[in-house]
Amino acid sequence: MIDPAPDVDHPTLRERWDELKANGDRAVAIAGSLTPSQLWERPRPKRWSVGECLDHLVRAGDAYLEVIDEAVTHARPAEHADAARKPQPNVLERILLHGLEPPARLRIPAPARIRPRRPHSAVEPARSENDDPTDPRVRFQEKRQDYARRLEAAEGLDLGAVDVRSPFVPVVRISLDTAFRIVCGHERRHLEQAEKALEGN
Repeated sequence: MIDPAPDVDHPTLRERWDELKANGDRAVAIAGSLTPSQLWERPRPKRWSVGECLDHLVRAGDAYLEVIDEAVTHARPAEHADAARKPQPNVLERILLHGLEPPARLRIPAPARIRPRRPHSAVEPARSENDDPTDPRVRFQEKRQDYARRLEAAEGLDLGAVDVRSPFVPVVRISLDTAFRIVCGHERRHLEQAEKALEGN
């Protein structure tokens, strides 16, 4: 894969990329050498497998990319004014970010649209309208390229002023930087879960 590192100057955007790349590297370390059966094997009946953790992160990433695109496309000129300033999350955003970081403090059921899809067979993934046959490890790494493009699109915007709607609770509004930070923290949360799945937990 070609290095997808974004061409950005803002230190906050570079920081977010470092987090996203670290998550990609961690996913390789966790799942890179697993066989298909190992990838989809659940440690316990109601616990997600490594593959399910990654599939969930891909689906959640798609949901956030959608609202990030919407926010960047409709950013107003005023939201370019203080592009150089370091964004500071508000109280609600700090609570959201803290709750997402591992270790998991509260288990909340995933919304239906981002629940992982298990293949019918751990050896040969199903090919139906509900099951993406593509290896979630590949799709997770491809998301690094998607995020790199969005970070480039955010260059020149005031990352703390651009308003992004939550993809799951539309009345909740967060800043563009917080949206990127949620993606990073959410990935860390479920990568830790994937590590525990390998340990049988």
